[in-house]
Amino acid sequence: ISSSVLHAHPGQLIGFGHGAVRQRFKWWCARGQTPQHFRDAHNDLLQVTYEFGWLGLGAVLLWALSLSRAVALGDPLTGALAAGVVTALAQFPSYLPQISLAMLAVAALLARRTVGG
Repeated sequence: ISSSVLHAHPGQLIGFGHGAVRQRFKWWCARGQTPQHFRDAHNDLLQVTYEFGWLGLGAVLLWALSLSRAVALGDPLTGALAAGVVTALAQFPSYLPQISLAMLAVAALLARRTVGG
């Protein structure tokens, strides 16, 4: 999936639904448009946008913004979350349970700081 797919449907506010990437890859593979069938887009931001639309991506970004008050330079939790975010730009860590659970735990610890815990 590339960003050109997202531009082909500029009015797609709510996306194609959970699991749509997998179904679309089957469709593309059956028509010879891709030589290989993938289960995931291998890019979390593109996959979230394709499946949940611009509103879903906006929700993810707002959630990330809500954690911004808890991050601090030199903080190990901030570093761990930053590593996950950078990885998500070119990979798909949130679709791997062992990584997504660790990132969720780090995000929960950071969110706890924002409410004074």
